[in-house]
Amino acid sequence: LKAGVRLAGCTVHLVTEDLDAGPILVQAAVPVLETDDHDSLSKRIQLQEHRILPSGLMLAAERWRQG
Repeated sequence: LKAGVRLAGCTVHLVTEDLDAGPILVQAAVPVLETDDHDSLSKRIQLQEHRILPSGLMLAAERWRQG
C-alpha cells in the first residue's frame, strides 16, 4: 500500500525447492482501492484465495496423475 501499487493478488503454484519458483497453476488479481487499508485489502485477497484454491488443487492433481 505504501508503494502505491494498484493491483494485488494471489497465486496457486506447485512447490519446488526454490521459494515461489514452482509452475503457476492459477492466479487472481485484486484491485487496490484508494480506501484500502491492510485489513480491507487482505480480506478481498483472501476471498480470491478461497475462490481459486479448488481449481488450483484440481490442476495439481491432474498434473500428478499425468506424471
